[in-house]
Amino acid sequence: MRSISSALSSVPGSERKANLLLLGHVRDIRTEAQNLHKTVCLLTKTLKDENIADAEMETGVKHELQVGRQIISAHEAQIREHFASIRSILERYPELYDRDGDMITSIQDNWDRMISGWSELSVEQPLHEKELLRQLDDIEKNLFELMVSAEKLTFPDRLNEKLEEMRIGQPLDFVAEFSDEFPAREYQLRALQYLREHSGLVMGVVDVEHGLIYRASSHFWRRLISPVFITGCAVVGALMVVLLHVLNVFPDVGLDNLLRDYVAIIIGGLAHTLVDALKQYRTRGEHTFIALEDLVMWAHIKEVPILISVLLLWVGFLGIVFSGQGKDWQAAFFVGYSIDSVIDLFLLRFTGEASKRLEAVRTQQPQQTSSPRH
Repeated sequence: MRSISSALSSVPGSERKANLLLLGHVRDIRTEAQNLHKTVCLLTKTLKDENIADAEMETGVKHELQVGRQIISAHEAQIREHFASIRSILERYPELYDRDGDMITSIQDNWDRMISGWSELSVEQPLHEKELLRQLDDIEKNLFELMVSAEKLTFPDRLNEKLEEMRIGQPLDFVAEFSDEFPAREYQLRALQYLREHSGLVMGVVDVEHGLIYRASSHFWRRLISPVFITGCAVVGALMVVLLHVLNVFPDVGLDNLLRDYVAIIIGGLAHTLVDALKQYRTRGEHTFIALEDLVMWAHIKEVPILISVLLLWVGFLGIVFSGQGKDWQAAFFVGYSIDSVIDLFLLRFTGEASKRLEAVRTQQPQQTSSPRH
């Protein structure tokens, strides 16, 4: 199935409007199905509640059955009109029929089966508890399948609208953003898994296990630029090393040692990243996004953190050289490998030293103010 957004961008204006109209009809049908689904879930919960008295249970069941019947009675004709309008649109636009016709048929079949099952439920004389639960389970499954099929058609565009407002690499919490549309955990996992298996539908990378979608560019060339840009920054760093040598900033360290230390610290940082990716691969859930699966995409969504890491590696390189260890490439490698810890240690020492200096200034201030004037 192609991305709706990509399909719309390549068709005439009238067909784009037809797409929007079709999706609007599908959303209306899904909304009514969702209302009925809530009623079915309440019925099932009431029937399974062992703490409710029989008389109270019977009253509650009859009430919910009546609510469901009223929803169907009030909206059944309108739903049929929605399906008729959708069929009319598909007949006028063969490309839409070819793309979405099977999904529309599935939605209509599930609606018809749900109506057939609901018609067998009597408000006046409800079925036996076990039989009623069986019937409600069938109805719930049909409504669930209908909502899933409707979301497959309508949800990617709405998700992309959210992602377009975010920066590349920023994670979107799927559960927090769309809990109203996907209230059940099973529903959420199924939607996330579908989006992951159809990655062309969304402008992002889906992490099913953690319920996150990382913003990514919809353009392949932009994704490809990320690793090239990151590599370019590392190369520019090497040129800066040469410039520092030409300016005689480090007279006691030769150019070969400087470049060797720089390469070692970069390799150390890369080794740390690869080890983290390998740990993720070994401890991952079944659907977790893995760096080793697609290095280009991983570099793309992690572009900003990686560039910050490159900057930190540069700080580590300067620290190594200024500390007089510029001829020890092994030390440079391990600084690169543990750059986060090195920076944390530096900041801790800096903060401690700054606190001492500030305290010294504070203690000297009262002495100066209390000294007698001559």
